[in-house]
Amino acid sequence: MQCQMYTDTLLMQFAKTPESGRVKTRLAKTMGDDLALRIHCRLVLDTLLAIQGRWPQQLWWSSHPDSLVRPVPGCVEATLSELDTLCIRYNIGRFTQQGADLGQRMAHALISGDRQQGNRVILAGSDCPVLDENYIESAFRALEKSSYVLGPAEDGGYVLVGINRRLVSDAVVQAVFSEVNWGTGEVLEKTLDNIRNAGLDYQLLPELWDVDEEADWRRFQKQASVVLF
Repeated sequence: MQCQMYTDTLLMQFAKTPESGRVKTRLAKTMGDDLALRIHCRLVLDTLLAIQGRWPQQLWWSSHPDSLVRPVPGCVEATLSELDTLCIRYNIGRFTQQGADLGQRMAHALISGDRQQGNRVILAGSDCPVLDENYIESAFRALEKSSYVLGPAEDGGYVLVGINRRLVSDAVVQAVFSEVNWGTGEVLEKTLDNIRNAGLDYQLLPELWDVDEEADWRRFQKQASVVLF
């Protein structure tokens, strides 16, 4: 079924800049830096393709791709080139994350995103191979009535978080992502505690899963035909 076009919405995709040894580090422990890098590139591109086209969209890199030391591996060059083409074709804005940790970077993006495009704002990661436009649509619908929406991940984190900026102040956005031990199995529960402590409501979407370790990648391979650069 075709998803309807939404107004008053903005979708942000967070992604680590593709750099060998700095992405998918848990995956690299058993599969090596080169394959981990190629898997990361594939996931970033697949995520953008899976969720684009239904709403205003932005891609937020952890650092500007121009900062990468040249020459870059072929998989990185191919991914960046294809992403450039897609971002131009679909009018997807590209930005650089700002902040000392993941929480600060997410808060900055959610606060600073163009309010003319939308007050219902969703920030999605690039690690979930089963994230799609229907899941994003469900998240935007949840924000019609709720202050927050989160898409739980099996590992105790979340694959997306969204806010209704009409209902959540900038100070609360920053507080909700503070004192969270990122990368642990307590991320979701701590974030929910912070939302409750702020006196706000939230909705949880069905649980999905990320590709963080080799077993996750093998699981994805069983479900889909995957081609790496």
